[in-house]
Amino acid sequence: VKYTTFPQFVRALENSRERMNIMKIPHFVPQVKFLKTINSRLEMDFIGRFEEINADFKIVKEALGVNVDLPHKNKSDHKDYLEYYDPELFKIVNEVYK
Repeated sequence: VKYTTFPQFVRALENSRERMNIMKIPHFVPQVKFLKTINSRLEMDFIGRFEEINADFKIVKEALGVNVDLPHKNKSDHKDYLEYYDPELFKIVNEVYK
């Protein structure tokens, strides 16, 4: 299925059949699934969030005892991701990935 707009794509997530199809695409699988072991356990000391990348990278640096910078490569010129959501779309995505 092709979606012509971002809101159309997000609203498709409300349809259980569409959601099942979309969630088979690795890009849309909840990222926690990639962190679990074969026994479905999370076995790490820390999971950082992209939304908090600078603060979380600082925690990792301190834990490892290293002093390195995190370069910013492939920077894009789009708006903050939250600007693409209205309250309805935010609610849908929040429900899908809660």
